Amino acid sequence: MKSRTRRLAPAAAVALVTLAAPLGACGGGKSLVPTTTLPIATIAEPAPTTTPSADAAVLAIDAAASKIEFTGRKVTGVHPGGFRAFDGEVRVGAGVGDSSVTLAIDTGSVFSDSERLTGHLKSPDFFDSAQHPKATFVSTAIVAGGAGGATHTVQGNLTLRGVTKAVGFPATLVASKDKVTLKAAFALDRQAFGIVYPGKANDLIADHVDLAFDIVATPRVAPLPAAPTDAGAAAAAAPTDAGAAPAGAAPAPTDATAPAAR
Repeated sequence: MKSRTRRLAPAAAVALVTLAAPLGACGGGKSLVPTTTLPIATIAEPAPTTTPSADAAVLAIDAAASKIEFTGRKVTGVHPGGFRAFDGEVRVGAGVGDSSVTLAIDTGSVFSDSERLTGHLKSPDFFDSAQHPKATFVSTAIVAGGAGGATHTVQGNLTLRGVTKAVGFPATLVASKDKVTLKAAFALDRQAFGIVYPGKANDLIADHVDLAFDIVATPRVAPLPAAPTDAGAAAAAAPTDAGAAPAGAAPAPTDATAPAAR
């Protein structure tokens, strides 16, 4: 009897482990997902926007010199990615607290370390780029001091997948009327914006996504007025039909009034 019990014990242990695995993935499996080490952005209902100062300097975000990147985590590892196309501006007032930031991101420009994942990120499971081609951020306040040694805390309305929430995150911001740099690294709860895809049952995805902004803005250069084309210059210089005939001159005969050829 004892020998039979000894033979059954290992089999029972294997059965328990086999049953526990899917249960852990569906329920407590979230505890297996690596957690973020970054400050977590605050999320609230949208806040009223402010009117920038009329004498604020307007600087354009230099996309070639800037980066917007993210890192997603799941049970089996991490996936880095980001966005290639974005634009916006920074308005610099008398002080940093009087400044504002606006940003528009082309969600279809998303990229990752996997071509297959990049396609999935554009789908309705994530950014749904076909229905929501733009994600936007409009700051509502910039206050001194921030978590993790940041110089400021930026607050504003983030619209993603058609959902708008007020978010706040720490940033290091250096601003003048000649150049602005903004660096930020924080975690954002994707589920607050309707991105609720859980991942595979045995490879769940973390709710918080790490975001990293490295923004550079420089004065917007006004385009030079376009030079007239040759055709346009000639047209401007040529007299009109009405102006070509001397005053009081009889109009040239038309085909209908010209003498018939004999």
